[in-house]
Amino acid sequence: GLIEAEEKREKKKNKKQRFLERFTEFREQEQKYFDAAEECYNKAINLEQMEPEFLFHRGRLMDLQDKHELALDDFQRAARLGGKREVEYLFYAGKTYAEMGDQRKSIKAYRKAVLCDPSHVQATIHLGNALHQTGEFEQAVKMMTSALAADSE
Repeated sequence: GLIEAEEKREKKKNKKQRFLERFTEFREQEQKYFDAAEECYNKAINLEQMEPEFLFHRGRLMDLQDKHELALDDFQRAARLGGKREVEYLFYAGKTYAEMGDQRKSIKAYRKAVLCDPSHVQATIHLGNALHQTGEFEQAVKMMTSALAADSE
């Protein structure tokens, strides 16, 4: 009884240790991919500084790594350059502000995104949520109603 229980605990401990080792290896490998991707985006941006898509995708990469300030800078630069996906750049800037805890700035970015494309459902929903969190309930309901109407079309 006692020996089997001890062996079982030891086996479980070893299994947990192997899992942690594999997880650590995975995270290290993942970081190598992030680093390689960042290097590629940096090179692309150096070659073509006026291409907002490169900035946007590097911003997404930074955001995935919780480097929100860097992500925000890229999203804002991409939005200033404009282009056919400007609404996405503004939307992700809003999401990043929200992740950083700055609801007021996230609302401002989401409003710009909705002005840019009133049918952008995600921006409208996120704007509604942010307005709700800041106590602007009437505006929040208006945005959510608008999002539902746009989504049903």
